[in-house]
This record gives sequence, C-alpha cells and structure tokens, in this order.
Amino acid sequence: MRTIFLILIGLLMWPLLHGGELPEDPSMSTGARSASDSISSTMTLPAVLARVLQASPALAVTALNAEALDGRIHQAGLRPNPVLSTQLENVPGTGDLWFASQTEFTVQMEQQFERGGKRDRRIDLARAERALVIREHEENQADRLAEASQLYVEILAIQNRLMNRRELSGLAERILQIVAERVAAGKVAPVEETRAMVALASARLESDRLQRELVSACNRLAALWGDSSADFEEVAPLTDLIAANKEIPPFQVVSTRNPELLRLEAAEQVRSAELAKETAARTPDITLSAGMRYLNEVRDVALVAGVSMPLPLRDKRQGAIAEAGVRLRQAGAARLAVEQRIRSELDRAQRARDTAKMTASDLEQTILPRALSAFDLLQEGYRQGKTDYLEVLDAQRTLFELRGAQIEAVSEAQRATVESLRLAGSLRELATPHTP
Repeated sequence: MRTIFLILIGLLMWPLLHGGELPEDPSMSTGARSASDSISSTMTLPAVLARVLQASPALAVTALNAEALDGRIHQAGLRPNPVLSTQLENVPGTGDLWFASQTEFTVQMEQQFERGGKRDRRIDLARAERALVIREHEENQADRLAEASQLYVEILAIQNRLMNRRELSGLAERILQIVAERVAAGKVAPVEETRAMVALASARLESDRLQRELVSACNRLAALWGDSSADFEEVAPLTDLIAANKEIPPFQVVSTRNPELLRLEAAEQVRSAELAKETAARTPDITLSAGMRYLNEVRDVALVAGVSMPLPLRDKRQGAIAEAGVRLRQAGAARLAVEQRIRSELDRAQRARDTAKMTASDLEQTILPRALSAFDLLQEGYRQGKTDYLEVLDAQRTLFELRGAQIEAVSEAQRATVESLRLAGSLRELATPHTP
C-alpha cells in the first residue's frame, strides 16, 4: 500500500516537477511583482532608514507637534491685557436725582502686573513642553527605525532560506537523475524514483511559498515610508553591521543617547517647570488703575487712581504646589526605573548577539562542512550501490536543517545587534541621504 501511495504522489507531482524552472532571482517572483522599469536591484539598510526618516507618514504627524508648541511659547510670553471700565453714579432716581441731574461717571484703565516671575515661569514651562514633544518625536523616530531594521533582518533571513531551498532543489534534481539512472538500469525499485520526485516537489513548493512570503515582507517594509509596494528586489547583507558594532558604549554614554531616557528627562523638566510655575503663582499680583471722573453737579473733571491686590489668607496654592512636587518625584522615579530596565535589556541583547554569533560560527566552520562531506560521500556511495537511498535522504535533510539553523543563528545575531543599537540610540547614525 505504501508503495502504491508514493507512486500516486509522484504522478500528481509530475506537472510541478516538469512545468518550468524556478525564477533566477531568489528574492522575488517575477509573477508576483508588478512590472516596473524603475525597480532597483538591492536596497541597503542605510537607504531604508533614510527613507523612513524622510517619508514616514507616522513621523510626519508627530513632527508637527513641535511646530504647534511654538504658538504656546508665544502665548505664554504675553502680558495681561489692560481693562477699560466705565462706572455711572447717581443715575436717574427720585427727587433731585430725577432726569440724571446729579449723574456722575468714571472712566478708568486697569492694568494687572504679575509678580513672582509668573510670566518667566510660564515661558519656561512652555519651552519644557516643546522640548518634551521633540524628544517624543525622536523616540518615535527610533521606534520606526527599529521596526524597519527588524523587518529588514526578517527579509534577509527569508532570502537566505529561499537560497537554501533553491540549493536543496538543485541537489534533489541531481539525486533524482541518479535514482532514475539506477531505476532504468534495474538496480533499484521504481518506488525510489517516486520518493526522489516527492522530495524535489516538496523543495520547490517551499521555494514558491518563501517567494510569496518575501514579496509580502518587502511590501510591509515599503509601507513604512508610505509606498503600497516595494520598488526593490532584495536587500543587502548585514555583515558590515555586525562587524562594526562589536562593542556597545558604556551605559553612562548610552543613558545620554537613549531616546526613551531622553524623553523621560524632558518629562522631568516639565514637572520641574510646573512646580516652579505653581510656586510663583502664590505671589499675589497687583492691579493699578487710573482714569477720570466727571462731576455733573459742578461740571468738573477729576482724576482717579487705585491699587488692588488679593490677600493670600487661605489660597496660597499649597495644594497645587504639593501635587506638582509629588509629580516631579514621580517623574524622577520613573526615569530611574527605566534606566534599570534598559540596562538589563542592553545586557540581554549583547549576550544574545554573542551567543548567536558563536553558534553561527560553529555551524559554518565546523558542523556544516562535516555534514556536507557526509552527504557527498553518501551520494557517491548510492551512485555506486553501496548505500541505501533513505540514508541519502536523511543526510540531505540533516544538511539543510543545519543550514537553516545557521541562517537562524545569523538572523538572531542581527536582530540582537539592531536591538542593541536601538537601546544605544545609534540607529539614526546608520541612515544615509536617499535620492528618490
């Protein structure tokens, strides 16, 4: 039954095996790609990061926040408007006051003078809020760059897996030829040819799936700068990125560059400015007034002047000052907590990078050469009739599983490096100007 089942599978797979060659480009299927003469062959990570910085719709939104805060700074620096008031006395009443014969009116101007540096404190708070908005935009930039970098690493891993599958297809084709020759010579049963056909068809199906996955990943990357589809076919390797970032700066340096910590420091400055503003608000303002009064009875004009100031007997802003003080301490505690988290995440990312690099190096330099040598020996042994076909299949499967593990180890090292650069605030330095 099993032999009949394998033969049926082989017959079903025959059109796939002989229906045409795979596309030469391992990164993208020509059928899945829109026809465009302007498609570039390779995209580098610096070019990707530059595109994100220049054209990301999400970044364009947050960039306008700082411009909006310029108006708040201007508004904070404006002084109180003068107040013009008119007062009528002895308006028409009874007796001698009938027909407004004794009416008097006063016209005066009032001006409030702020004390305690209230205006300066308002300006300081508005400037601190603007600085916070800028830091939030920079943190948003870092997040978008990290997202683009990690997606870039994912695309590169898919490319490598696709290349691995294409190599597997090539080996499967050669093995199928050897098996077909031995079947034709009557040295092995036809079922072995069916097995070889199934192995080749499986490798080609996986290649097709990876090509579709690659197209999707490239389009997702292009969407980060607002394009609906990718205008590139593949991404360049990141060997230089790994080699150039062997060491991350000490945490004392990282703490001055990490976007999240810089944002929290700016938030702490906002809380400090709020406390200063509430402290200044407890100083009462003085209002001066001056004007003239028309005396209807004697038909003369007299000047009037006045001064007023609230008495801070109950409301001394003590509640607002206490709240602002607590908010300031809370902001400082939040910054310290994030410092500890980032220190831990940075150490974890560096350890993951080093471990993955060591694993990839061992696989590439020691394990994979031995697996390839064993496969070649078994393949030649099968050609000579000294080994079983199942041994060849097992060696082939082991070889490509090891290659897949090496690809994943390299990708893990790249992901950890990108994470380290994000935490160190260094991703923006990788971006280069992009000319559309």
